[in-house]
Amino acid sequence: MAKTPKPDDVSLSRREVLRAVAAMATGMEIGKEETVSAKTIKPHFLTRGLVLTPEDLSLADWPERASRAGLTTIALHPTPSVVAAYIETDAGATFLKRCSELGLEVEYELHAMGDLLPRRLFERLPELFRMDETGQRVRDHNLCCSSPQALEIVAENAVVFARKLRPTTGRYFLWGDDGVTWCRCPKCRGLTDSDQALMLANHLAMALRRVDRRAKVAYLAYHNTLAVPTQVKPERNVFLEFAPIHRRYDVPYEQQHSPEQEDRLDALDANLEVFDASQAQALEYWMDASRFAGWKRPAPRLPWSAPLAAADLDAYGARGIRHVTSFGVFLDAAYVRDHGEPPIEEYGRLLAGWRPRSAHRRRIGSGAAAPSPDPATCLTDPYREQLVQSGSRLPELMEMSAEPLHGEPAFDPAMIWHIASSLQIPGLQSEPLPADVRYPTRHLQWVVRVGLAHIEATFKGDHPKYGVGAYADEMHDGFPPTIIAATDALVKWGMRPRAEALLGYWLRTFVKDDGSIAYYAPSLSEYGQMLTSVRRVLEAGTDLEWLGRHLNPVLRMAHRVADLTGPASRPTMPGGVPEADTAADAATYFHNSAWLWRGLMDWSWVLDKRLRMDREAEAVRMKAVRLQVVLLSAIRDTWPRDRADWWLRPMVEPEGEGSMARPVGRVTGSRLGSYTNYRYWPELLSSGVLPEDLMRRIVDARLNGGGQWLGMTRFEGHADDWPLMHCLDGLWSLRMRSEYACVLWGHILFHQARGHLTAYEQVTLPPGTRKADYCLPCQLVAVRAARRLL
Repeated sequence: MAKTPKPDDVSLSRREVLRAVAAMATGMEIGKEETVSAKTIKPHFLTRGLVLTPEDLSLADWPERASRAGLTTIALHPTPSVVAAYIETDAGATFLKRCSELGLEVEYELHAMGDLLPRRLFERLPELFRMDETGQRVRDHNLCCSSPQALEIVAENAVVFARKLRPTTGRYFLWGDDGVTWCRCPKCRGLTDSDQALMLANHLAMALRRVDRRAKVAYLAYHNTLAVPTQVKPERNVFLEFAPIHRRYDVPYEQQHSPEQEDRLDALDANLEVFDASQAQALEYWMDASRFAGWKRPAPRLPWSAPLAAADLDAYGARGIRHVTSFGVFLDAAYVRDHGEPPIEEYGRLLAGWRPRSAHRRRIGSGAAAPSPDPATCLTDPYREQLVQSGSRLPELMEMSAEPLHGEPAFDPAMIWHIASSLQIPGLQSEPLPADVRYPTRHLQWVVRVGLAHIEATFKGDHPKYGVGAYADEMHDGFPPTIIAATDALVKWGMRPRAEALLGYWLRTFVKDDGSIAYYAPSLSEYGQMLTSVRRVLEAGTDLEWLGRHLNPVLRMAHRVADLTGPASRPTMPGGVPEADTAADAATYFHNSAWLWRGLMDWSWVLDKRLRMDREAEAVRMKAVRLQVVLLSAIRDTWPRDRADWWLRPMVEPEGEGSMARPVGRVTGSRLGSYTNYRYWPELLSSGVLPEDLMRRIVDARLNGGGQWLGMTRFEGHADDWPLMHCLDGLWSLRMRSEYACVLWGHILFHQARGHLTAYEQVTLPPGTRKADYCLPCQLVAVRAARRLL
């Protein structure tokens, strides 16, 4: 066996974690001093390590790198003789000295049988060695575990090597030979390879305990010994080391359910029926450049994914495992020269920052654990006040607030990984990023890559699809928010040619002769938003040749907007569909008029800046100005004077019965209230038509009327975030940067599935599960919003 890569995440200093969690637990203002000792909060993973070979220490400052990353342990590999020879050199002595000075533990993870049972003994004592399937004794690998003499020789040599390679932790890793079979003699034949490996570990544990009373010995569950031993039980100082070398690294471990998938988590669960989980160690390959190189140099860049590693840590930590390490072979001076810094600090922060979700509950009074706040009874977001004050620590603290969302990916994660990794995105640096780039930034960059990859996965060439499952039906293809979100995301990230192609196809395909949209129930607001999308593409640098090819459908749509808003001298607020799902609830909605106003303003820009039709542009602009006056007057006449009243009616007409009933108790207390909170208010907020005082009333209404939970938009009893970008645009315009970050990270952490980051249209409130299928506009919320932070 050999090599391994590791996970990465955000971690705080002990004092920062203490202060932040204490603030969330008690409601204390973050930044104030407290008297609780920082030692009361300890990382869940006690061992946070990397396994290296002496060759990897050509990167001479490995101890310093490991220490900066918050790792606890460096282990050396591959065999006792190779490692002992290195330790006896000046470089080896310096390495041990620096580890000691930095407080790093040193262990030795070794394929040991070639040294512990010297092959030269075969000529004299072949009975010590394994028998193959043909009945022949062979000297190549392992030993005959039924031979007392073989076991004694192995134990004696283990004690000799233990004097040279004494782990600072008392944990010994003396494995069988790498992934090869064990003995098939008549006495051993009835024992599995796992049973024989455990027999050897038990014998070594007894021998080493005589010379090191702290000694514990690893039983390696790996390759042919991954299956749980059935006939041999572990001694009390034998612990499990689980190394799933054949698992996939393009999909979170817990999602690998295929019967063809090797090394599934089922094997770990079976082993934990026999071994103590709290003593067990996961030996992973996240950081193992050698594994991804096929164990041949030169090494490729690590296919590192912090979200995937975080999901894997959830799987291990939830099972009670407290020790995690990863091979880091080939992460040497040549790797840094060829690929830059490996993600060591990300990996260490992820390990140090992980906490069991049950430990993140708020605590009260005497310190007893209190239940998490109940979304059904809370009108305000119970986490928000502390989170918006937490500054750069917000992602870490928010992640501690609730269980993450888990669910199946919309597309093959391996395909998404390939697309995301290969995208050339202007302004987005390719991995690996500089070492001083913090985890939240790295995480956001991967969220962007994955989101943009989903555009390619969801669209069929240039033809739009809203999502998968029920949302893949062709009736949803023309839904304007799909192309609006895709165009905006691509433009924001400098991918203008792709935005031009997709928007041009949509205009040619879905704008009918009368300027209406070929969709079963487009909202009036979507007409204005489509004109805004045209402006966004043109502002990004699209030439007039593209506009000329698509001018007819754009003109037809602009004329439609003009017709909807009445005469230029006396524009009116039109009645109509507010949202496809509520087509039967047509009325004079404020958000519809707001975006028709915005569409007029953006069409005026196109006329002026691109078509050089100054007089026509000014006429359209003046009509928009008059419409704004009418709209704002109607809003002020409709909304309650009492600023504490969170119900801000979304239309001119009074509420009615059934689906048009006024919400009672909370904004999601009726169908009208839920749609207002999730779409009508946000679109009004983002349009730009409102003065600041009215914008703030919408923000306050959502926060005080039960409209938000961990930053996500509440809809009836769950969360529905696909229109969330409208909220984010409004918050940014209001300069509410902390609120913006809180909403964005809430969406990423609890509305996108852990590991593969799939965004479903609707999810249950944490602990989250999928409630509706994946949809592209929801996937692109974070892609669009992250542009302002990166």
